[in-house]
Amino acid sequence: MSMVLRNGAHPSLIYLPRKEHFTFYDLRDAHGQYGAAALAEHADCLELHLEVFRFGPRAARALAADLEELKTLARARGKARIVGLTQPAGLAADERWFKFTRAFGFNGQRLYQSAELALD
Repeated sequence: MSMVLRNGAHPSLIYLPRKEHFTFYDLRDAHGQYGAAALAEHADCLELHLEVFRFGPRAARALAADLEELKTLARARGKARIVGLTQPAGLAADERWFKFTRAFGFNGQRLYQSAELALD
């Protein structure tokens, strides 16, 4: 498996709230790091945040293998599903998200919006 545990969030995942609820990973293949992931466990699912830095056939194969390992982990923990989430910056949806998630077997795509109000 090319998911390597890391201490703290990769800079690409720094937007995540309540970082103490997540486990962070560097995603690697034979040519180095291709992405970063964050996992949070909920009663019925694993929450997955994924950032991919390098695209191509090698990275896609590595990601597919990592997702199979993640499915095995989720089933072993009694989870019914893996929920993939993204948070693009700005006000426009990332049109690639839907194609990307379908390519790896995710369905039921939805669009969520959020806003933050910093208190300090």
